[in-house]
Amino acid sequence: MESISISPEMMDHILKLSVEFALAIWMFVKSTDYFKNIKSERIQRVLEILEGAVEDVYWSYVRDIKIKSADGKLTSAEIETAKNRAFDQAQEIAAGEKMDIIKLIGKEIIFSKIAGIVGNKKRKNGSGTSIARGIIRNE
Repeated sequence: MESISISPEMMDHILKLSVEFALAIWMFVKSTDYFKNIKSERIQRVLEILEGAVEDVYWSYVRDIKIKSADGKLTSAEIETAKNRAFDQAQEIAAGEKMDIIKLIGKEIIFSKIAGIVGNKKRKNGSGTSIARGIIRNE
């Protein structure tokens, strides 16, 4: 078996390439973490925007309907209108912050999150109890 001889210049070159390769891998991993953190922060901001939009639609649209309704409930059409208003408002707020919420999390997920936010608010304020009635009764 023949041994391979490597010149000192070649060894320096191999060492330099190895260090550059390790540095490139490290930079790739760090940049991936950085972009994951940015996306995570943007998604968190979208959720905050959705929560604010749902709250605003409640106070500007849903509350009056619930108060005027004999059973305190919205019709299917009113529920659909409320969801669409929350969606539109969230899109508008996000656009003002240079975010496209549909590209970030998708339209289906947005409507799912809106429904989840409404459900959480109902649970926090008692099943079927409106936020306004809960505040008025100090519940």
